[in-house]
Amino acid sequence: MTKRRITRRELKEDKLREYTKRLTRFFYQQDPKRVKRVSYLFLAVIAGILVIFSGISNINKQCLFDLSRGLNLYYQSDEKEKKGYKEAKVVFSDILSDYPLTRHRMFALFYKANCHYHLEEYKEASDCFQEFVRRYPSHPLAPFSLQNLAEICEIKKDYKEGLSVYKDIIKDYPKGSNLSFAYLGMARCFERLGRWSEAKKAYQDLIKNCPKSRLLEEAKFFIATIDKRRSISTP
Repeated sequence: MTKRRITRRELKEDKLREYTKRLTRFFYQQDPKRVKRVSYLFLAVIAGILVIFSGISNINKQCLFDLSRGLNLYYQSDEKEKKGYKEAKVVFSDILSDYPLTRHRMFALFYKANCHYHLEEYKEASDCFQEFVRRYPSHPLAPFSLQNLAEICEIKKDYKEGLSVYKDIIKDYPKGSNLSFAYLGMARCFERLGRWSEAKKAYQDLIKNCPKSRLLEEAKFFIATIDKRRSISTP
């Protein structure tokens, strides 16, 4: 029968166990009542931590359930009646107030902003999108929050502000999946401001920097027809 060699790690673990036992025995001999009190306190702390983690887990589950219900209402909403957006907005608002520390809060904030957007409550939508970008600047939904914010600026005909937001997307999220939309939006704003050469440059940048975008043909069309649009818009 072969004997297994004891590894250094096992030897260290044995020494540590033995040292712990001696230390415990020493303190117990010095003041056994104190050792008992410390032990009970330690067990109480551990029990409290377990209760807290169990509570957090239950809160996250309930929050996730409410979030799923809100998303279901959101995606089943009708653009004409918009009843689903109104109901979803209430659900997302409740999540934000009832579960302020859960990791699902960010999604409730993003979709609440989108509910405001579809309900044409642009001031509230802008506030929510701005809050999302401020709180979660590195989240994949952050550039989409900025895109929606820029589109609200276009709806309000604030093309200078919209242009600024589209530029932020290009600068801060150069690898974002909505980069081509930012170039196209920037070009639109340039056109509305009568800055045609800069609009053409934005279309060209879209083609250059987003060669696989589905907006490629649209950008090429706008470049080909830009002179005609400029002549029509000029009084």
